[in-house]
Amino acid sequence: MAKRSRTSSSIPSSKLVTTGDSVVNSAWREALAIRDLGASTRGKSQKRLAQAQAVKAQAEAEAITANKNYCVDARAEADDNLQRAELTLSKAERIRADAQEWVAPMEVESSSGSMTLPANERAHALMQSNSKQQHAAHLTR
Repeated sequence: MAKRSRTSSSIPSSKLVTTGDSVVNSAWREALAIRDLGASTRGKSQKRLAQAQAVKAQAEAEAITANKNYCVDARAEADDNLQRAELTLSKAERIRADAQEWVAPMEVESSSGSMTLPANERAHALMQSNSKQQHAAHLTR
């Protein structure tokens, strides 16, 4: 059996049944109108579907772009945080080295039993200076 599309008819639409029966002619016209309406509705549905698919593709592309931009921004922020942390660590290591440098002579004096007052004052002044530097560095961030 040969397949026919739903919109085509083996009987041309321009030829109406030539019987004198108005009921048959009316039914024939109604069938042709329903066929045309169905074809029109299908075409509109296909058009709406194509538009919806285009909107979906655009939304997906925009979401991907937004996600990539977010990742770039997050990476830049993380790099900045890492750089600040490395600077802070470097400052802390310098302060520690300075403190150890100042403490070493005091330990020698302490082991000989002659811890002097000026050595204590120097250590105290160094600790205050380092504390002020740390506070100033914290305020400039």
